[in-house]
Formats: sequence, structure tokens, C-alpha cells
Amino acid sequence: PDAHEPPRGSARANASAYSESVEKALAGCLPSSDPLDAADFDPVAFVNERFPDEKSFAGLDPFLAQIRAQIADLDVGIFDAVKAQSTNASRATGELAEAKSSIRQLQHKVRDIKGKAEQSEVMVQEICRDIKKLDYAKRHLTLTITSLKRFHMLATAVDQLDFMVESRQYHETANLLQAIAQLLQHFEQH
Repeated sequence: PDAHEPPRGSARANASAYSESVEKALAGCLPSSDPLDAADFDPVAFVNERFPDEKSFAGLDPFLAQIRAQIADLDVGIFDAVKAQSTNASRATGELAEAKSSIRQLQHKVRDIKGKAEQSEVMVQEICRDIKKLDYAKRHLTLTITSLKRFHMLATAVDQLDFMVESRQYHETANLLQAIAQLLQHFEQH
């Protein structure tokens, strides 16, 4: 090991390292063969391996150009990703606002339908109440008409009875008295 190289396991070597589970997740999501992406990347060992002696410094400028090109590519990629995220965020914001507006409209329609249903229920109750009143009125009217018919029959029978008694038709009067008795039974409850 070089005198300037921190020992493996030191705080400086592990300062930027993630937990083992995070490193596995990153390796699974973003597999890479680049040594710079390795979880146990050691920059000093990497530089010492690339440039073991002074003669190897002749390849430093092309190496730096390659690294700068990679950095520029990464910058473009990051910029594009940020731009796409921004576009997606504004589109998502618009879609969210549209969804909220649709929900408000739906709530308004539901309130309208609920109000109309309540009005319909009140109207149905009023109609049922009116139908009951009409049914009672029909029943009373039917009873009244029946009673009037019986009363008319009774009055007619009494007139006939007077006539028969005056003309001394006593045999027919017996039948007529029986009919009058039956008619009078209907009026006893009144």
C-alpha cells in the first residue's frame, strides 16, 4: 500500500459507501461493468493501477479527455432526465387539477341527484297521502250511496205499505214488512 492510500476499512474509505442491501439493490437496478461504479471502488488504487510509473503519465491527457467526455455525457443525461421529470411533473400537476375538477363536478352532480331524490321522496309521500285520502273518500262515498239507495228503497217500501194498508191487502203487507225490517237493520248502527 502507498503511504497516501488510506487503509481499507478506514472511515475515509467507507465514507461514501452505502449499506450492503442498498448496494445490492443498486447493482440489481443499474448493472454496470465500469470500475468507477463498483461498491468497493478505491480511487487511489485505481489511479495507481492506471499510472504505475512516470512514463505512464503520457497517457494522462487522453484519459482525462475520455473522463471529461463521460462527464459531459452524464451531464447531458442528467439534464435530459431533469427536463423530462419537470415536464412529467407539470403534466401530472395538470392531470391532478383536471381530476380534482372532475371530482368537484361529480360531487355537485351527486348533491343535485340527492336533492332531486329527496324532492321525489317528498312528492311520493304527498301522493300516497292524497291517494289514502281519496281512498277513504271513495269508501265513504260508496257507503253513502249504498245507504241512500237503501233509504230510497225503505221510503218506497213505506209508501207501498201505506197504500196496501189503505187498500186492505194484508197478505202482501206481510212480505213488505219483512223487507222493511231487513232495510231497517242496516240503519240501526247509525
